[in-house]
Amino acid sequence: MENIVRTVYLQYLQTCLLTGRTPTFPQYTTLNEKLSINSGVLPGSTDLTNLKAYAIGNKGHQNVIGAEGIPKMEPVPHRATDSSLYGQIPFVLRPITDDISQVARQNYCLRREEIWDSVRYAAYYGRRIDFTNTVPQMQLKTVNSDGTETTTPFVPSSSNLNPTAPSITSTGVNTVDGSYVAAVAAINLVITEADATELLNVAKVIYGDQDLAILSEILLLTGTDKVVSVTSTAGNFSMNELIVAQAAAFVPAMVPVVFNNTGTTIALNVGATEPNLQLASTGS
Repeated sequence: MENIVRTVYLQYLQTCLLTGRTPTFPQYTTLNEKLSINSGVLPGSTDLTNLKAYAIGNKGHQNVIGAEGIPKMEPVPHRATDSSLYGQIPFVLRPITDDISQVARQNYCLRREEIWDSVRYAAYYGRRIDFTNTVPQMQLKTVNSDGTETTTPFVPSSSNLNPTAPSITSTGVNTVDGSYVAAVAAINLVITEADATELLNVAKVIYGDQDLAILSEILLLTGTDKVVSVTSTAGNFSMNELIVAQAAAFVPAMVPVVFNNTGTTIALNVGATEPNLQLASTGS
């Protein structure tokens, strides 16, 4: 998918993990602060911070006029320093008296209560990512002469453990052979028919117009799980909440839910997906 923007906050977290240092979470970098949800609550010294959830927004697109006057959608890019979406919307917006069940709540995070038209609602701004079938792997991608790519598993051999130096010229041109390696992990962000119904209701409550249930920006979130006590007008309870929720990567999308009301799936590859080009030969 084009225009995916990895953030400096993800790079910082990866660097801390690589060097064995405990990350800090500066002001103005977490959705907890923006949404006033357990803002300032920090992980314990042994808690692991990693990719946990995602959030959605409806202002990551703009209308432009294409060829022959045909209107089309274009993504509005994010910066690597952005720490939230342009127009974040919740996945679920239910009246407090009709809040989702404790079992359903396990799929969500970043819960807060809001008032719309004098009615108090439970809003859930984060959706947990299901990693059940995710298997990180190393891949070798070969770029073919027609521009297509062939992907195969990268399996280290004895030559990797006993490398020989490539022939490099100091007077000519050093080239790459069109292949590269990357470490990836496939995930699916699944919007079910029931999820679509919830999103249509969100737009109806907030805007009075279901057509504005548009997913045009997705934000992958890192963070740490913490069981918190929730004080609600409908009764107190505990839930597994996401703290220090930080922007990891912005992903453009275009899902008008009113036309995808049976659901959709957005497939992504996460990990160290940047291509590591392979030096092949020299030229004059």
